[in-house]
This record gives sequence, C-alpha cells and structure tokens, in this order.
Amino acid sequence: MDVNSNVPAVPGASFWRAAVRDTHDIVSLTHHTRVMGEMFGVAPHDVCRLVAATYETAQLLASTAGVESEVRLSEDPSLQVIFHVPLASNEQRAGLRSRMEGS
Repeated sequence: MDVNSNVPAVPGASFWRAAVRDTHDIVSLTHHTRVMGEMFGVAPHDVCRLVAATYETAQLLASTAGVESEVRLSEDPSLQVIFHVPLASNEQRAGLRSRMEGS
C-alpha cells in the first residue's frame, strides 16, 4: 500500500521518473528538478528552495525500498516533485511518518 493511496491523481505531464536508492539518484533528481524549474520560468530563488526541499526529502526516503521520484508539471500549472513510497503495513507508514516529522 502507498502512503498516498487515497490521494487522487492530478492531471498533468510527467517529465522525469526514477528510483531513489543512493546519492547518485538524489543528485540526478535534484538536477532534473533544477532544469525543469529553469525551463518553465520558475523564479531562481524558488528553484533553489524546491531543489533544497527535494534533496532533503530524497535523503530521508533513500533508505526506504522501492521509492520512486517524479518531476511533473500539473495543469494549474505548478512544478511538482512527487515521491511514490510503497509501504505494506501501518507499522511501516508510522515509522516513515516518524522519520519525516522528526527531521
């Protein structure tokens, strides 16, 4: 089960999707986030904040098996970085929530 299994899909376009397993994956994710932000005209200071938040979140999730990241543009339009986290039990969800809230 996914932490966000009850969240409806948002219409838009996915530009990049990949697993988040190690430092190389995190660097690649932040690079793609920066490129897409610049390409869509996001203000430079906002790109920096999005990249920093993406990096920190990816660092926290990298040790969780099966995590995937996605950089996308929604219809409203907004640039989004989405993390898909497969978790099978309430215990796993509680552990992840605790790690995320504790940082």
